[in-house]
Amino acid sequence: MKDKDITIDLIQPLIVSAEADGNRMVCEFQLPGSDEIVESETYIKRQKTVGSQVKKALKRTAKQQARRLGSQAMRAALGGGIVGRVGRQAFYAGSRGLMSNSNNDGFSKEDEEASIVLAFIKVKDHFHYNEETKTWGRPPAPPPPKQLSPFEQQLKDHPIENTYDRSIFARILAELANADGHLAQEEIDFFNDSIPETVGSIEDLVKGDPVSRIECQEVTRGVNQTIYMCAWIITLIDFDMDPLEQELLMEYGDLFGFTQEVVDELARKAKFYVLENSIDPDTSRAELFELADKINLNRDDAERCKIHMIKRLG
Repeated sequence: MKDKDITIDLIQPLIVSAEADGNRMVCEFQLPGSDEIVESETYIKRQKTVGSQVKKALKRTAKQQARRLGSQAMRAALGGGIVGRVGRQAFYAGSRGLMSNSNNDGFSKEDEEASIVLAFIKVKDHFHYNEETKTWGRPPAPPPPKQLSPFEQQLKDHPIENTYDRSIFARILAELANADGHLAQEEIDFFNDSIPETVGSIEDLVKGDPVSRIECQEVTRGVNQTIYMCAWIITLIDFDMDPLEQELLMEYGDLFGFTQEVVDELARKAKFYVLENSIDPDTSRAELFELADKINLNRDDAERCKIHMIKRLG
């Protein structure tokens, strides 16, 4: 089937969710009767408007969208997956179909539906449409592997899976949330959205002992880097890094025994993740640099981040 033949009505049976998140359309598709969900996203095309895209990006990521993005990253780090995941269909029971963020920056229904089709085209090799029976099924051959971002590759290679590693991860996130000695309600909500209940509540975790050097040394090799990278993402996600959190991050680098080179590279991966989720291919260089400056990302790296993102989008 050619891309031009794919319509919103044709793929409707496959849509689990489609949510307008700022200028992005975040979608999940699933074969009827299957337990595998394939995620995809794309940018919603818009007319040029007066005003800075950077201000919109900062407003979007500073509040609800920052929480969604951060929670998604943390769940993925805990083995939830990026490209697809299993066992999520129960969460969406009764909600198959289109879901749109009420704050959709004025996009029309046609704009959103066109972006859903584009998101599907990016992952269409996971599905096969039988022209004779007019039904969807699995492709005759496995789809080609998706090109992963540095963040996605780290999670693929070293997800946080065992109980001990998850407990250290949760304690570090709790300590970062409590860096100023106060737990805000939004920090509690974020923790509850991101971390399994089995590790304990954030209120209980902050009352315990701080994570020690020996405890960090016992974290699974490779997974310690995933934990550290995710800790950076949490502090950067709203483009307003707290000095106390930054000081804690430096301490964690020492506790894990990382060299400065490793610390810098993991921080760079985290900054790439945050930046590429706040821009689109039309973001100007000036706007890109304004965002990069807020997370102390080298401007050359900021350009590379955007270029790499565009290459992965195809």
